[in-house]
Amino acid sequence: STYAVSFNGNGSTGGSVPGLLTKTHGEDLTLPDEGSLVKTGYTFGGWNTASDGSGTSYAAGAPYRVVADVTLFAKWTANSLTVRYDSQEGSSATGGSLSTTTGGTLASLPTTSREGYAFNGWFTASTGGSEVTTSSPHGQTADFTLYAQWSVAAYVVSFNGNGSTGGSVPDTETKTHGGNLTLASNSGSLVKTGYTFGGWNTHADGSGTSFLEGATYEVDGSLSLLAVWVGDALTVTYDSQSGSAVSAGSTTSGGVI
Repeated sequence: STYAVSFNGNGSTGGSVPGLLTKTHGEDLTLPDEGSLVKTGYTFGGWNTASDGSGTSYAAGAPYRVVADVTLFAKWTANSLTVRYDSQEGSSATGGSLSTTTGGTLASLPTTSREGYAFNGWFTASTGGSEVTTSSPHGQTADFTLYAQWSVAAYVVSFNGNGSTGGSVPDTETKTHGGNLTLASNSGSLVKTGYTFGGWNTHADGSGTSFLEGATYEVDGSLSLLAVWVGDALTVTYDSQSGSAVSAGSTTSGGVI
């Protein structure tokens, strides 16, 4: 009689399982090693008759004597690796600069911050490399370092007509960390009946910080600027057309009397 001995990668992430073997009654069968079979973050530890390792274990190269068909599952032992964190000019990583990972994935990642920069993630190289997250295998087989990568922070500067009656506000602009931004001018487009454009302000009533057209904005931070409107001062003359004399003229500001 002969018996079929097959093999299962049991969660392997690469390579291929050994081919089907045949055991002849009365003769021992020498079990193979893993060959090209791999599982990221794990080391091959032989074969077992159960996928969870609760059955009978066999080492690679051990004799198989049982007179029965069988499927043998690869046994995997999780590697324990040390992970170092390099924040690259950012604040110290929360939880310290070292951690340990087993099984090929990271249960958590530390946080870090850097003034004027946006955090892009943890990578396997100081520039470039592969990003490592908690949702996918890190692919490392030895102790490794993860590097924080950054991009210069960008701040949005937007404009509001603040009661304008015509025209359009300037487009939103972007200021980068460490650089200066020349604020937009009205360019003659934005109008408000009875008023003259007078620059920009951080408050609708003009009580905030004022910026002239084309002024330089140096502060790192997003900003919403509202148009400042100065009421036009006009002299109004009254003609009573044969009526009693008008006591005096008057002045109007802001388009209403």
